[in-house]
Amino acid sequence: MNCHRHPDQRAKRNCFECRKPVCPQCQLRSEGHIFCGEECHQKWAAKRVERKASGKDKKPSLKPAAKIGLLETKLDEITGEQRMLEVRIREYENKSRSRGRRNWIVAGTAGFFILALLIGLIGYLWHNLAERDASAGLAAAVSAEPKYDPGYPGELSETVFLAPPSLELPPGEIAAEQGRINIYGRAPGAKRAALLVDGRERASQDLSHPEFVFQSVALGVGTNLIQVLSEDQQGNQSLSVAQMLEYPGQGPAKAAYTPGLDYTRGSRDFQGVALTFDAGGQEGYAAEVLEILRGQGVRATIFVTGQFIKDHPDLVRRMVEDGHEIGNHTYSHPHLTTWETNSRQWTAPGVTKEFLQTELANTARLFKETTSSEMAGIWRAPYGEENLELRKWAEQAGFYHIGWSRTAKLNYDTLDWLCDQNSKLYKSSDQIRSLLTGLAQKKPSNSNGAIVLMHLSTDRGQKFPAQVLLPALQAFNVNGYRIVKVSELIPGLLGK
Repeated sequence: MNCHRHPDQRAKRNCFECRKPVCPQCQLRSEGHIFCGEECHQKWAAKRVERKASGKDKKPSLKPAAKIGLLETKLDEITGEQRMLEVRIREYENKSRSRGRRNWIVAGTAGFFILALLIGLIGYLWHNLAERDASAGLAAAVSAEPKYDPGYPGELSETVFLAPPSLELPPGEIAAEQGRINIYGRAPGAKRAALLVDGRERASQDLSHPEFVFQSVALGVGTNLIQVLSEDQQGNQSLSVAQMLEYPGQGPAKAAYTPGLDYTRGSRDFQGVALTFDAGGQEGYAAEVLEILRGQGVRATIFVTGQFIKDHPDLVRRMVEDGHEIGNHTYSHPHLTTWETNSRQWTAPGVTKEFLQTELANTARLFKETTSSEMAGIWRAPYGEENLELRKWAEQAGFYHIGWSRTAKLNYDTLDWLCDQNSKLYKSSDQIRSLLTGLAQKKPSNSNGAIVLMHLSTDRGQKFPAQVLLPALQAFNVNGYRIVKVSELIPGLLGK
């Protein structure tokens, strides 16, 4: 069966008014029915109004008194029939009395069956009337409810959420030659990114990977509101957090502080990297790492959990004595989003502002009690599970989120925590060493301002730091890279 308007289109439904076949393109859904167009819909609606006005749509319903009268009449008829049967039975008994006891038994049996028939008939009539009353009431209630047209044909599909893009605009000064800057960022899942300056599209580009760069963007004198609009293949769109750039007309521009950002990189004009370590609960090879960092004169940023401080207070005190910057990694290293179950960075059930701020506050308190020092006002979410809501909650407690750098071809997470050789993400010690030394040997602009992620609490073995970390530090030094703490890489963050 093909559509009467599009013969080449298959039709699976008919118009409710004219009954002609219609394809999905021609279907008009209204008031719970499908029509081939507005004309048929209006015809059907006019007929319905006419039927309601004439009362044809109304089904006759009996009033309670009439129902009782009807039932009494039926009972009288049945009683009369019973009496007639009893008379006939008596006559038969009189004529057949000489036949003896056998005829009496036959008469009694017949009376029993007649009585059973009477009781069954009364029950049937009563049940039928009650059921009809209930059906009539239900029909009236349904007809009284307003009809709802959902506005979409067919089955519901899963809602698609496009992750918002992010910009590399940490607070502080940005070199602006003749009032122009390069704007870097990431747009996960997007196939197109558009740069908006003061709400107007300035430039756009198609994406084959999440990273984008808009080169030589001209800034206006004064405040410039910068955003990026991303779009995927299905047309889903998402906006980045709006950030402000102040340009005085000459010299560098200045990025203002914006609440809730994820800081993943410093200035690309700075030939240096921030080396960061996460410390969960186990000691791992923390002592070996601290020894190598001390020998190379390197000060890193280390994110520790409250559990790590509780279990290894001497190591934490040694970190402070060596001049390392200590950030917050929560107290119990919990899952904060639903990423593990549905690959979405949605705040996990049970994770509230009070929960997160308590995790951070307890860790900071224990750190001060252990070292007599204040913890740096930065944190890193366990498992990399964070979102804008969580970052804002943490900032209200005095901690700014520090992620790690990614580019189109490089991920500055070494994945040194992963020891399962069957995993597709597993990297051997040689591969991790090659990754780190390769970063140092790239052109300066490739790794400038990057944040590198490593771990202290892994099962790689005590020889791992000497095999991997030491060659990497030496390669960075030979190639002119400075290794600094996060607060030195993004000086405008904590000193705002």
